[in-house]
Amino acid sequence: LYHIGLETNEDFVKKTKAGIRNLKRIIEINDEHQQKLIKDISLLNTYCKLQKLRLTRLFHYLFRMFEKRLYKNLTGKKPNLIVFDFYKLGYLCKITHQHSNLLV
Repeated sequence: LYHIGLETNEDFVKKTKAGIRNLKRIIEINDEHQQKLIKDISLLNTYCKLQKLRLTRLFHYLFRMFEKRLYKNLTGKKPNLIVFDFYKLGYLCKITHQHSNLLV
């Protein structure tokens, strides 16, 4: 991911991960607006679909297997945006399975 020299790819990925952690916290404490957030935020919407299909653990496992390769792609010279989407979803699965399940 290239940002015209404003920040490095590594910094961008780091900030993305921080944003996903914050999103998880917001969802956990905001029951009142949870369904609207899920509808409006595609990352949460996709996570919920995986959760309904009982695939979040599998996705977490796959993410753990490929996390370093995905990160290498994202911080390399030609990052792939599909890989970025997979990375974000995998990271959300990872942090929810490390603690408690999100949106149960």
